[in-house]
Amino acid sequence: MVAFCLQRKKTAFKSDKKLPLPIGISDYRKASGEYYYVDKTLLIRDFIDERPQVSLFTRPRRFGKTLNMDMLRVFFERSEEDTSVYFKDKKIWACGKEYQDYQESIRLFM
Repeated sequence: MVAFCLQRKKTAFKSDKKLPLPIGISDYRKASGEYYYVDKTLLIRDFIDERPQVSLFTRPRRFGKTLNMDMLRVFFERSEEDTSVYFKDKKIWACGKEYQDYQESIRLFM
């Protein structure tokens, strides 16, 4: 399963439009759609596999700590909106149904 999950999609970037960097953006939905975004959704897989009781994010300033926490919130939080649309083209979705089933299923406290 891990080998399948780590395979890269071979898709060409079809837009000549240059996207801005998400400096100061902490909204995952906005950052992943309107800005240049490096896919870090495999962090979700790590959380599911390791099941930590407490997680500590230690990174220097401007390394995306808040954005990553918002990504986790959007993935796990139950809402009226179908938030799977924000993950279908990301690496976590390629990991398979085992991980997709966790979406909107865990109570997350931040």
